[in-house]
Amino acid sequence: MDLTISNHFPDGSASHVGDAVLSRPVIIKIRDTFRDVRITLRFSTTLQYLFADLSLPMVEYNPSGSSYNAWFGWFPDILKQQHMTFNNHICSFNRQMEQQALPYRLPFAEQHPMLKFPDVAFPTVVPHSVLVENGPCSSQQCYIDMNSIIPRLINDFKDLTFYTSSLSPGAAANLCNCGHLDLISLSRLGDRCLALLTRGSGVNAACYTEVNRHKPRAVLGWNYPFKLWDDSFVKCRSYEEVYAFLKGLPR
Repeated sequence: MDLTISNHFPDGSASHVGDAVLSRPVIIKIRDTFRDVRITLRFSTTLQYLFADLSLPMVEYNPSGSSYNAWFGWFPDILKQQHMTFNNHICSFNRQMEQQALPYRLPFAEQHPMLKFPDVAFPTVVPHSVLVENGPCSSQQCYIDMNSIIPRLINDFKDLTFYTSSLSPGAAANLCNCGHLDLISLSRLGDRCLALLTRGSGVNAACYTEVNRHKPRAVLGWNYPFKLWDDSFVKCRSYEEVYAFLKGLPR
């Protein structure tokens, strides 16, 4: 059977990069479980590199035939019950297969699978470093601008080095701009850091790797009523709470 897997909004436009990158585990699960299913991925050209290592054909349009949309919000009731988690994908996949009278079903997962990207060459990351997601968010999940606190971070924590995912304000010996890196490289950078300070957007999603499963992670200004993936992050509502999070990191 041919199955097109995508991640898009009801109007057909592409969903946000965080939703797309967290599709990887369910795509791999479907590929490895149903050997008779021939998968084609539908993602925009700007996102296709995130799936290139899976060696699956990719298109930008939606071919006719059977399909599965891996967007977390495709079914509002599933989003409300399962939040933005792997089991949201499982429930949504099973319902979409049932709606299309297809026999394929996936079991619930007791533990969230994590992302695994191909290794990439990267310079040595200094000890006691923090990956900071400071770029814009595509939706309203974060109500605090990370760039507004970076000058305070680099001044208050001179024993930490901050690697920012986008161009950041100011310059300091403990501030490194990594805005030239793509999400795969930023994910691998996050693997090498002591902690993650994010806005709950695409960089945060790309850093849900096995290495980071139990790593200290904080999301600044989280504005959604939903759990995100394994929900293992500290919710910081102010600079004072970010300060407390960073102060508590092992040195």
